[in-house]
Amino acid sequence: MEYKDYLVLLENSLDQKTSVFNKKLISTNYKILGTKLPYLRAVARDIIKKGDADVILNNNKFTYYEEILLYGFVLAGVKMDEDERIKIIDEYVDCFDNWSNVDSFCSSLKSVKNNKALYLNFIKKCIIDENDFKVRVGVVLLMDYYLKEPNLHEILALALSAQKESYYIQMALAWMFATSFAF
Repeated sequence: MEYKDYLVLLENSLDQKTSVFNKKLISTNYKILGTKLPYLRAVARDIIKKGDADVILNNNKFTYYEEILLYGFVLAGVKMDEDERIKIIDEYVDCFDNWSNVDSFCSSLKSVKNNKALYLNFIKKCIIDENDFKVRVGVVLLMDYYLKEPNLHEILALALSAQKESYYIQMALAWMFATSFAF
């Protein structure tokens, strides 16, 4: 399939209730279709299975909020060299303008589990970035994949270095620290 075919698939998958709900919950400059996350994840798995990941990953101009999510789910799930994935992620997260893109993508990026040292360098870059949502990526990745580390105090200190006045960063930090107390 071509990229435009996947766009039509997304456009035809909208759910009116989800659209209304997401528009109230997510502040974004992208258009919201209202496609449900489980459906997007299933489409991403299908794209990877068909060998069409490049069709999605070769496009980084987005119109829809769901398009960004689909790209991220494909990027997180396709088999590739981790250094290459991180390069793509570094550019990809620059398009984030809401917490939902960050949180949905980070929770899908399971390859972090087996490449913690490699991703820790990327996270450190994110934490000091000027883009609030890129900083949030760093914090959420720390929360999702590093809280069970033996050097937890170092991980928490790294997260605290992200202190900025941004609501979305502060909320990610609060979420991370609340989660860390659960362990």
